[in-house]
Amino acid sequence: MQKAHWALALTALALFASGLACSIEITTAYVRSATLVRDEAGESRTSTYAPADTFYLVVDLANASDDNEVRVAWVQVGAGEGGGDRVIGEETIRSGSGKIRFSAAHPQQQWPVGDYRAEVYLNGTQTHTVPFTVQF
Repeated sequence: MQKAHWALALTALALFASGLACSIEITTAYVRSATLVRDEAGESRTSTYAPADTFYLVVDLANASDDNEVRVAWVQVGAGEGGGDRVIGEETIRSGSGKIRFSAAHPQQQWPVGDYRAEVYLNGTQTHTVPFTVQF
């Protein structure tokens, strides 16, 4: 029985050492919040935009080193082929802890009226979905 404990301990140590050697990075970073706001300053929360507005999202990243990838996908709900959702834009920022500001302006004139969402990803894993609407 004692040999089994030693073998298990040595195996765990070998796995830990190989993880270090392969540069496996374990992070404790997390997205504390993701908030839609009316303006670039981020002072007025919202869940509704007008067709000519720019979308703004403030992501609060916590407990993070300087090399975390935060990505936002802007999605128009039900506007894709066959009535599915359609990604209308994406933005990725590498950052450490703090507030990160994302925005999406319509490339032509105005956003279509309807439902949208902002999907927030931290290092490739989705952490938040923030729904919003565009209306007159």
